[in-house]
Amino acid sequence: MTITDKPLLLMLGDSLIDYGEWRRRLPGYRIISSGIPGERTEGLLHRLPHESSQESPDAIVIMSGTNNIVFGDVGFVDLLGRAATILRSYYQQSEILITSLLPYEIPGLHDAIHAANHQLAFVCEERGCHYFDLCSHFEQSFDELFDFDGVHLSNLGYRLWASLLDEYLRKLLAKPVD
Repeated sequence: MTITDKPLLLMLGDSLIDYGEWRRRLPGYRIISSGIPGERTEGLLHRLPHESSQESPDAIVIMSGTNNIVFGDVGFVDLLGRAATILRSYYQQSEILITSLLPYEIPGLHDAIHAANHQLAFVCEERGCHYFDLCSHFEQSFDELFDFDGVHLSNLGYRLWASLLDEYLRKLLAKPVD
């Protein structure tokens, strides 16, 4: 397989995307990683492309909302829906995945995270994109998936995310056999 045979994956979001070392973790893909530490969903929405000037990605993965929910802002879900609509208008053939929030190890966030994830699943269905549930997998794991701050991921956390994402994308992007 040559490099151009690999699917192109655009990853958008905050520090969880930025720190992921995705090219190393997902060697079967060409990766454009665009994570900005500390960014809230409003920032992501404002930096989306205003015109499609690059190769259309096979899939776009969005992980945003962490910095919103940690500071008590739960209104970001509608912004992610708007982001999906904007991305769809520029990349009509791309599969768009919105990743669930993770079960961050911060007291008092459990219910807000689950409510936001429920809303995200609904928004994805409404906007014709894919809801990529990481939260339930992280909750079922007994591994130390988070770093000391309870938000950022350990190597094991990123390994789990990359494995689940690769499995999901392989099915989603499979080409039909003639």
